[in-house]
Amino acid sequence: MKLHLKLTVAAPTTLVELIASHSELSKSAIKKALNFGGGWLKAGGKGSPQRCRRATKALNKGDQVEFFYDDKLYTDTPPAPIPIYTNNDWGVWYKPANLVAQGTPYGDTGCMEQQVLALSGQKQVFLIHRLDREAAGLMIFAYHRLAAAQLNELWRDGKVEKIYQAEVHGQPPQSGKIEEPLDGKAASTRFQVMEQKTDSALVRIHLDTGRFHQIRRHFADIGHPLIGDPKYGTGSDKRPLQLVASELYFRCPPDRQHRQVILPAELRLF
Repeated sequence: MKLHLKLTVAAPTTLVELIASHSELSKSAIKKALNFGGGWLKAGGKGSPQRCRRATKALNKGDQVEFFYDDKLYTDTPPAPIPIYTNNDWGVWYKPANLVAQGTPYGDTGCMEQQVLALSGQKQVFLIHRLDREAAGLMIFAYHRLAAAQLNELWRDGKVEKIYQAEVHGQPPQSGKIEEPLDGKAASTRFQVMEQKTDSALVRIHLDTGRFHQIRRHFADIGHPLIGDPKYGTGSDKRPLQLVASELYFRCPPDRQHRQVILPAELRLF
């Protein structure tokens, strides 16, 4: 069950009481969602909304509340990320499949960003790029603002080489380049088949651009959707999405040394 409420406080109350009076949810369910980070408060209806996790938070007339509820988010313990390479400025971490990269309006508890902050021992972390929730693989996090600015510049200017592994349906060409525009923008995906199976293929993929769901959409466009893709796939797969961000190549700020980070074999598809 998913629920989204937008409420303006008419008389003094508490956060949990307000939400309970406008929904059929139990107070225990509301508290679980609030702890997860699904409650937002704009005091006096002014400024930017802020997450509010305290169910007993006193509300005043004119306060504005948004509440996001999705019971599918509260059942599983999120998988833990794994450090692959880290230094004082930044780190590359492995994101397991089905772990969200960062918080959404529905909450942020257990997301990749929060877990990296806790596990790294840093005072703050900055997310440089994202992976789809269903995908696994390498993600870069900066540990201070200067490193974040430098890494963001590299990513924005296309100076980070990104390699992915995937398993796709059917028998695609041994190698190729997909250049179908996505969302009205140029998009380029290069690939090479590494192993051909009976009815699927393992492919190594080089992204020249970074459009939304680019790999998944491009391979679906040429008739070879990724195995396990819940959105662009066949709908008949029993396995999860077979997509892993496996290699990163770039010049490291601030020392400008060339870095290559490759997933350990046990975390790759091949």
